[in-house]
Amino acid sequence: MGTNRALPPPVSMAMCVHSAPGVYALLLGSGISTGAGVLTGWGIMQDLAQRVAALLGQTPEQVALAHEAPDRWWRQHFPDQGPLMYSTLLGELGTTPAARQSLLQEYFTGKEPSAAHRAIAGLVRDGYVRVILTTNFDPLMEDALHAAGVQFQVITGEGASSMRPLAHGLPTVLKLHGDFRQPDMLNTTTELARYGWMWRRRIREVFRDFGLIVCGWSAEWDTALIRCLTGRSHRFPVFWSSFRSPAGRAAELIAQLGALPITDTSADGLFTGLASDVAALERMADLPPTRDMAVHRLKQCLSDPARRVDLHDLLDRHADQTIGRLQDRKRHPDSRLADLGTQAYRAQLDLYRADAETLLYLLATGVFHDRQAEHAHLWVRVLQRLVDARDRLGDDVADKARHYPALLALYAAGCAAVLNGREDVLARLLTGVIWEHPTEWPAHKAGQVLRTFDVLGEGRALEEPVRGVGGTRSAQSSRVRADLREVLGEACAHSDRAFREGFDRLEYLMLLVQADLNRRRPPVRGGTFLALGNGLQGNLVADHKRVAAQVARSMTAGWPMLTAAFDGEARRTGAAAATLAATIKE
Repeated sequence: MGTNRALPPPVSMAMCVHSAPGVYALLLGSGISTGAGVLTGWGIMQDLAQRVAALLGQTPEQVALAHEAPDRWWRQHFPDQGPLMYSTLLGELGTTPAARQSLLQEYFTGKEPSAAHRAIAGLVRDGYVRVILTTNFDPLMEDALHAAGVQFQVITGEGASSMRPLAHGLPTVLKLHGDFRQPDMLNTTTELARYGWMWRRRIREVFRDFGLIVCGWSAEWDTALIRCLTGRSHRFPVFWSSFRSPAGRAAELIAQLGALPITDTSADGLFTGLASDVAALERMADLPPTRDMAVHRLKQCLSDPARRVDLHDLLDRHADQTIGRLQDRKRHPDSRLADLGTQAYRAQLDLYRADAETLLYLLATGVFHDRQAEHAHLWVRVLQRLVDARDRLGDDVADKARHYPALLALYAAGCAAVLNGREDVLARLLTGVIWEHPTEWPAHKAGQVLRTFDVLGEGRALEEPVRGVGGTRSAQSSRVRADLREVLGEACAHSDRAFREGFDRLEYLMLLVQADLNRRRPPVRGGTFLALGNGLQGNLVADHKRVAAQVARSMTAGWPMLTAAFDGEARRTGAAAATLAATIKE
């Protein structure tokens, strides 16, 4: 890479990291921890040399020289031992790994993560960094990740032989030289000269497949690591940060790798600046994060109680986008929608489904992983916003179709709740969301409004009902199932059978609640099992009986839906089930 660049390397680095989340790995040396009060290798050597000089009974001037210039002090007193290096002095003082561990322990205890550690942890939490290689013995990077609520794996020692591939596992911290709390640290020149074959394989995998940001590493003593880094092609750029202008082996490596040097900045300044720049780019982006990135962030927020606000912001942002698109389509309607016999109606439903796609994935994934239903109020709130987006209740097909995103959201969240064993959440969605009709009273609940026949009409413009395993499905139910099959892929483990059984149970439970809500209204209708009260054909009647029997076995005093939807009154569930059975005609 050329040296005459118009843009400073930190700008290129921020743009690269933001545009390719997870592609850039970090290589961190001792300089990353100086902001936390941890001495570098040079600093530890200064301190140890000073102590040795004092124990040898040398003059105060010699003790001071040992701290200020330990290499010069060493040459004066031990001229036959060769140049002084960190590993040389440590090897002289501690002849075994356990002894060296004891010598070093005090330098790493009682420290707190620095601003750099915290900024890196934030980048990992947000999906921008997945792999961290460190030569440091301290646990400060791990402490910062724990504080940020990140789930990660630490690989040290023999752990390299059993770790998952980096592209598929958890965010990973590779402690190349060990941990001060374990006796197998690599300190001496001999220990740092060669890695085991598995470590070489893992390190080369990183250098081959990932971009690299180097910070706080002098490259003076780590012979084995240097060999892994050089002599191979790199798919992505290398950024190399050092507080002073790089010299010695570091300068040689920068030239060999064509790395972009970043100087005159501390580790704290580098990573807090990178985190700030990436966040600014995220806010400036015209396009929203990809669906997969949004789902990834959702899972991170769910796993961290401290990120409840972030979770709400994520769902609200995508709800805003969906509603905005819905309102825009209202301002620019397609006049052809009045004709149910054309393809325009199906095309409009396709657009509504596409508008809501990311939000549907967020709801399905969030409800499925919300094992304790801690965020049920959030799922209800999002559905309420989608229901409110249709501002009038009319018979025009275009007006009805504006509830299609809400219908899909109810089915996506509801089926995820069923597959998660949280049918009480389904009940809250059906009964806790209210549609306030502009002219009628009382208000309707979602279970009374978001019905396939009410939103999609009688189906003359929809595809023909799907025939297959489990019977003939109504055109309306078939449409919803087709639109949500991939959305619910994770919740049903990508099993067609699990999806079909979960969806059948969902539709029966929805009809059960509708029968209870409408007990003073005309008979219920809609879904797979009830088609305008006109009865069903043989195998679908059998499906109804099978699902009804399964639900009946759930109707015990401990059934979560009993309290959530029927106020704990078992007689109401029995009456609703009887209504459904009577509506089916064999």
